[in-house]
Amino acid sequence: MIVGAGIAGLTAARELSSRGRRVIVVDKGRGVGGRIATRRIDGAVFDHGAQFVTARSSEFQGEVERWVQAGVAALWSHGFADGLVGDGSLLTRAADGSDTPHMPARDGHPRYRGVDGMTSIAKHLARGLDVRLSTAVASVTRDANGFEVIDATGSTTAASAVILTPPAPQSIALLDAGAVAVDPDARTTLSAIGYEPCIAVLAFVDDGSAAGAAAGGSIGSGLLPEPGALRRPAPQVEWIADNFAKGSSPHGPALTIHCSPSFSAEHYQSDDATIVDRIASIIRGIGLPALRDAQVKRWRYSAPVAPLSIGAWTDGLPSGLVIAGDAFMGARVEGAFLSGLAAARAVGR
Repeated sequence: MIVGAGIAGLTAARELSSRGRRVIVVDKGRGVGGRIATRRIDGAVFDHGAQFVTARSSEFQGEVERWVQAGVAALWSHGFADGLVGDGSLLTRAADGSDTPHMPARDGHPRYRGVDGMTSIAKHLARGLDVRLSTAVASVTRDANGFEVIDATGSTTAASAVILTPPAPQSIALLDAGAVAVDPDARTTLSAIGYEPCIAVLAFVDDGSAAGAAAGGSIGSGLLPEPGALRRPAPQVEWIADNFAKGSSPHGPALTIHCSPSFSAEHYQSDDATIVDRIASIIRGIGLPALRDAQVKRWRYSAPVAPLSIGAWTDGLPSGLVIAGDAFMGARVEGAFLSGLAAARAVGR
């Protein structure tokens, strides 16, 4: 059994299924993907978790190419504008006084988007698998016959092996709840893995025509520099993208704003209205139009602070138990994918 229907869990499930293993995937959410997440609001599409996919290993590049061939992923760009310039506007002021859009840095790494939002990728991976959603796991126990996974309703499912893909501290908590023995050194290492929080604000904006003209006529809705995204436009904002310019949303502008880790930690318990008012003020300060109809999404475990780069964790755990996820191979979709593969291979040994 696999706990978690994010990229790590779905990848592990597909790998084991391809070897003829019977696999059940459970997830507390209403949809697959974990932090690959898409929300639809009034006909617009907002990616509010992972924004794109990059491939740096040949193994993952091959997987991404299969997604492209399947029509669930498409090339978005090779880089993004980073930060504000000059007087803090979205423009570069040339020596002759003319204004030009702040252009993206191109680092050679292609960025891929989900064709109908990022969840297109997760739904593709889940196709044909036994995935049981809205199933919150309360504990994992172990006896002479293997493992039992117990959900919040008390329902029990027996398993010969278990792969846990929630954030590492949550995985340890599930084992503690079932009194599964874990080596003290392993417990210390896994429990200490830290994660940055992230607050995402999903928002429509007032008529962006004026902002589009001010931004020098960039593509899409014209709100942001090509290709419709900007990194770190303010200390409180890590990322802002227009899902319409990105090609995910059928109309726009439809902004995803990821707050910085420090802002997210400071305001994680604040009410939605306070967060939206604060971010709206910051957005207006960089020359974008006023936000309207904004929603807030909180990611408590947005990204691991110091991934371990070991594939998947088995040391100090009972045989047949594996802990996986982006905490073990890097805070990207690629890291989750590679960790899922490593977990499946560990179970298959």
